[in-house]
Amino acid sequence: MKPFSIILCLLFFSIVPRNLHAEDETQAPNIPKVRGIIGCSLPELLHVGARYRINHMELGVNVGTAPSNGSLLTLSADCLFRIFLTRNEYGQAPWYGKIGISALHEDGEFEINDYTYGHMRLGHEFALSKTIALQLDGGLMFEMSHQEIQKKPSSSWFDFDFDFPILPSIGLSTVFYL
Repeated sequence: MKPFSIILCLLFFSIVPRNLHAEDETQAPNIPKVRGIIGCSLPELLHVGARYRINHMELGVNVGTAPSNGSLLTLSADCLFRIFLTRNEYGQAPWYGKIGISALHEDGEFEINDYTYGHMRLGHEFALSKTIALQLDGGLMFEMSHQEIQKKPSSSWFDFDFDFPILPSIGLSTVFYL
């Protein structure tokens, strides 16, 4: 286990204390429990999924892909938690923190790569109506593991191996109540 995964776990348990919650069932009883997600982000790529709300937190899963020469697939899970006490006109706290994990599988012509990334972001939700909102967030993603299987040697003169364990993580998603 890399030190980044240990740091990610420690930050998760230190960032999500119960006293930060802004969602209270008595103040927002009419907000549905399930939301759909359509978005574009790193490391989730172009993704669709769903989140389930439990008080001040939303637990979500999604699947993603992106155009490429081979096949590219991501599976992700995240936990979104509301912070600060201000609310928008629809009863939601617009500021949130998000922590998650993504598995990325890339099957190209010359190699197969499997990555696992952890990510932490801070974001804002812009309510467009009672049922639809845009979420914009940014933060960091951490490479937790990488496995590579060589299929055949590359004949390209530009065979450069990027090795950056910490990268920026950004996202833009449309969320809607189901």
